[in-house]
Amino acid sequence: MFGVIMAGGFGTRFWPRSRRKTPKQLISVYGGKTMLEQTLDRISKMIEVEETFIVTNAEQIPLLTQQTLPYKIPQQNIISEPFGRNTAPAIALSAVFIKKFFPEKLDEAMVVLPSDHLISNDEVFNQNLKLAGEVAVQTGSLVTFGIPPTYPSTGYGYIQVQEKPLNFNTSVSNADVFGVKTFAEKPNYSTAVRFVESGEFFWNSGIFVWQVREILSKLEEFLPDTMEIFYEISSLLGTPKENEAILEAYKKIREISIDYGVMEKAKKIAVVKAQFGWNDLGSWKEVYTEGDKDGNGNVVLGNVKLIETTNCLFAEQNKSKIIAAIGINDLVIVDTEDALLVCSKERSQEVKEIVELLKKEKSNQYL
Repeated sequence: MFGVIMAGGFGTRFWPRSRRKTPKQLISVYGGKTMLEQTLDRISKMIEVEETFIVTNAEQIPLLTQQTLPYKIPQQNIISEPFGRNTAPAIALSAVFIKKFFPEKLDEAMVVLPSDHLISNDEVFNQNLKLAGEVAVQTGSLVTFGIPPTYPSTGYGYIQVQEKPLNFNTSVSNADVFGVKTFAEKPNYSTAVRFVESGEFFWNSGIFVWQVREILSKLEEFLPDTMEIFYEISSLLGTPKENEAILEAYKKIREISIDYGVMEKAKKIAVVKAQFGWNDLGSWKEVYTEGDKDGNGNVVLGNVKLIETTNCLFAEQNKSKIIAAIGINDLVIVDTEDALLVCSKERSQEVKEIVELLKKEKSNQYL
């Protein structure tokens, strides 16, 4: 099985900790290993290092290379995008790399997963992954993981599945696999409530498994212009002209997600009901939700002193500095060497608007 880790985002909702050169996936959120390192640890139990690829942004190559050295990822397996074009081009380019360097293994499964998701119970994750790989290879289906919703989230996409699970002859039988009715975009609250109450919808995890040959075929069918451009530069991959060739290709291709570009158009889609714990840590509120809380419901990361303060998140990066708070509730406070964020916990999704404001004002030193 091939593994493709998507590690090129900038994590704007995690500002001020997440910056362009040190984004969310390359920092430690709770202490310990970074999210990229945790992802590599997780899939290393299933996927050989030679068949592990990482797609990242050119700005992040130095730090990412440093973090991956202990894992001995081949240098040619680190794919550098000159700028983002959403998920479909990143996945398409990865598939072209695999076809170039492993032409004899196109019948194998390929998992595509973000580098910045929090997943608990690696053993169950790998069991679910093995099941998804077998379904993909045996049936030619494009497989994704559906997360059973725990509340009516307006921040996730949804997948509506068929009522009864499908039957497959696999070596792993401890998870349900469903056919897909529809994909739904991020809904408003009332629609999200209806989705959850129906029992027919899962959250869209953004983790995909498919046979290499099959995803290449679907990309050629639904995104022919993009694939034609990537095939034109295929001979330059793995050569000193690789980065220049990818730059010229990215200038020509259009920006599109794999959901819009392929998943919503393909006919053979399957969903594995995830049995592992999952959170995409899309905002500081999610860090609060998943964090260990004190007796007053606070999540404290760093040197913090509190009086009559409840249900807050505090993150202090500077060990020589202290945060002190008195009588506040439901806030996110994140302090770094050059920036301080204070916001309502419920509005933490809007942190990306601060980043956009800084871009508009050309305050690049804070990005």
